[in-house]
Amino acid sequence: MRPSIRLVAAAATLLILAGCASPGRRAPVEDQGRPAGGSSASSASAPKVLPGAENAGKPGYYTVKPGDTLIRIALESGQNWRDIATWNSLENPNLIEVGQVVRVVPPASEAAPGVV
Repeated sequence: MRPSIRLVAAAATLLILAGCASPGRRAPVEDQGRPAGGSSASSASAPKVLPGAENAGKPGYYTVKPGDTLIRIALESGQNWRDIATWNSLENPNLIEVGQVVRVVPPASEAAPGVV
């Protein structure tokens, strides 16, 4: 009776593996590196301009690096992440891109009043 249990287990294992190996369906992949309508010479040469790029390298601004989060940027700059999101008009603070430049100090209009 023992060999028949092994035979049933082996058959069940083969059926499961056969189901996993079916090439019929593949996961959908979306290439976000190219425009939807194909590529053209003019769109390929125009780099994507990220928000705040004109402020890159200026004091009070930070350029996002790979692995950065808004919370980490806020901690490193001594600010609250909610304030940074507000100063940069970020609708979703979880969506920041590498190369994006964000303000990490309050705008002059929000600076501490009465401080000279």
